[in-house]
Amino acid sequence: MLSAPTMSQYAALEALKNGKEAMQEMVREYHLRRNLFVDGLNRIGLPCHTPEGAFYAFPSVKETGLTDFEFAERLITEAGVAVVPGNVFGNSGIGHVRCSYAVSRQELTEAIRRMDEFIRSLP
Repeated sequence: MLSAPTMSQYAALEALKNGKEAMQEMVREYHLRRNLFVDGLNRIGLPCHTPEGAFYAFPSVKETGLTDFEFAERLITEAGVAVVPGNVFGNSGIGHVRCSYAVSRQELTEAIRRMDEFIRSLP
């Protein structure tokens, strides 16, 4: 016996039928966020390649003189910006931090401003 379709199944069907425009707009928005954030990271001295998938940037923090763990710990404590130390992703992540850009452009701009201020405060 088949069960009645759930609300989420109706929503999924509607998205498949009529969601292409909304999806394309969201893709454009994430490209804008990615570019804003990655450009900002590079500008403040955290070298970062432009990611091609998901919504994470993986800048190097080696030039700060801090380990990825120290950088992440101090950044949240001193600047209120949360990142993930790259070493949790294996040896290739050492010296990098993972940053999500799945927030508003305004929040990304503020995060870059705080990160820049934090980096400038380092000896």
